[in-house]
Amino acid sequence: MKALIGSWDHRPYHMLAEATALRARVAELEARLSEMEQENAALRDALRDSDLEVVLSGT
Repeated sequence: MKALIGSWDHRPYHMLAEATALRARVAELEARLSEMEQENAALRDALRDSDLEVVLSGT
């Protein structure tokens, strides 16, 4: 990691590793969110195409 960053980054190595791990986790969560959004859209389409009606309450 330090070879990629170069000498301009003076943060301790453990902080660089933690930042990298957090970026990887965020990317993983964003990918999972995208999958869930696609699944929700498919379910909405299937519901719209069906004869069923679902009533959602705001409670």
